[in-house]
Amino acid sequence: MTLTSIRVSAVSPFSVHTVQTPSGWELQVNGQPYYIRGIACNEAVGDKGEDLLALVAQAGAQTVRIYGDATDDYLNRAEKNGLKVNVGFWLNAIRLGSRESYRDPNHCAELKRKALDYVRRFKNHPAVLMWTMGNEVFSFTDNEQEKEAFGHFLEDLVQAIHQEDPNHPVLYASSYTRCLSDLKRWVPDIDIIGVNVTGGAGAATHWGERNGFDRPVVVSEFAPLGSWEQRKDVNGMPYDPLDQFKAENYVSSWRQIQSNPRSCVGGFAFVMGGLRNQDSLTWYNMNYGNLRRAGYWAIDELYTGKKALNHPPKITRLAVNPVSDVKPGGRVTMQVEAADADGNPLSFDCGKTDLLSRPV
Repeated sequence: MTLTSIRVSAVSPFSVHTVQTPSGWELQVNGQPYYIRGIACNEAVGDKGEDLLALVAQAGAQTVRIYGDATDDYLNRAEKNGLKVNVGFWLNAIRLGSRESYRDPNHCAELKRKALDYVRRFKNHPAVLMWTMGNEVFSFTDNEQEKEAFGHFLEDLVQAIHQEDPNHPVLYASSYTRCLSDLKRWVPDIDIIGVNVTGGAGAATHWGERNGFDRPVVVSEFAPLGSWEQRKDVNGMPYDPLDQFKAENYVSSWRQIQSNPRSCVGGFAFVMGGLRNQDSLTWYNMNYGNLRRAGYWAIDELYTGKKALNHPPKITRLAVNPVSDVKPGGRVTMQVEAADADGNPLSFDCGKTDLLSRPV
């Protein structure tokens, strides 16, 4: 057994490290194997007071991912719900016209100071599992010189975090495998490779071992297919897949994650929280406030190993008229047919509209 990153402290109540065993990589907490059953959730409380971290825990997850701006309240609520936290610190990609630059030593020094202050503030909280420094930065940075400069900055930051907090590993989250060659080239001290995937994990979990960058892998996001992977309607807009299709995406991804036990130490389903205007308001969320969508129940069954006691209804037909050229303030009519798999009665709520709502 080879210990690759020592995590020992008389202060922190938890010691987290990555270990390479004869059967593959393990993430260990206080010497015990820890396989991540995770959900990404950037808010602890919803818009109407929903306890989102309780919903995460009820799905059988034991780990949650937050992308940045963690607070004591978030970590305390996570601990109360029995959750450990992948604590993120957001680092901007550099696009054309950006006022920031990783080639600017003053910008890098200030960013490093803020990141280390962040680590210093939370490193002894018992809910902290690991740090994520950067999410898809390489792939969304336009300039090759900026990519290299970011790589050097990230390597320096990783080394500094290891000095500040030897108890928690550091992860970088790649857009599928697009960032991994840059990560291998410029950030050799990263502890864990993260990969964000849509539709299925595919070969992403094997990239490191096949390309001479042998690190444990966390699927830092596994999500349904994105808008760029869908065909478009008559308005040139991508079709939002059915909830049941999205649920099948979660199942497929999780099975692929588990199919590589030598390298992959778990993953985070994407996403729980308030409605996010990403592709559409209904594209990614596993929840709608306290309501649980099909993707939530798919994750619940995967993480708990138990059949869900109830299932959400399925929309079997949706027709909208007109389908295009709708002006602001215009009127549309919709016909919706739905059925409940458990035979429960259904009611309809059109919200603040003047549409007629009645069962069919």
